[in-house]
Amino acid sequence: MGSKANKQPLQSLDVWQKVKTDIENKILSGYYAAGERIPSTRKLADDYNISLTTAQKVLRDLSREGVIEAKRSVGYFVNAYIRERIIEDRRRELHKRVQETFEEANLIGVDLQSLVNRLYSAKKS
Repeated sequence: MGSKANKQPLQSLDVWQKVKTDIENKILSGYYAAGERIPSTRKLADDYNISLTTAQKVLRDLSREGVIEAKRSVGYFVNAYIRERIIEDRRRELHKRVQETFEEANLIGVDLQSLVNRLYSAKKS
């Protein structure tokens, strides 16, 4: 079975956030199922071309947030109930960004229909 992570190196000061978001996205898509073991620290470091320290930070953060559960000497597993919470958090963030976008559009004189048309064209592509 092939690797579940992309092999492209990520470059940025917040690389751990990108890896963390990628793992969350894989949980949302069903790539990692509830209760499934996720890759080890070493495997994450190798798959994402990141340091062991960065991989440990990702796993620690996901564990602290309840996205994954650490089982001593066994590994990390996807929390059975986390998918719904991630979806709700992302919906809340999306609604916030939509509100900010509408406020900005109003300030600069972009009408609602233009925004709606842009949404439809983005959906088609």
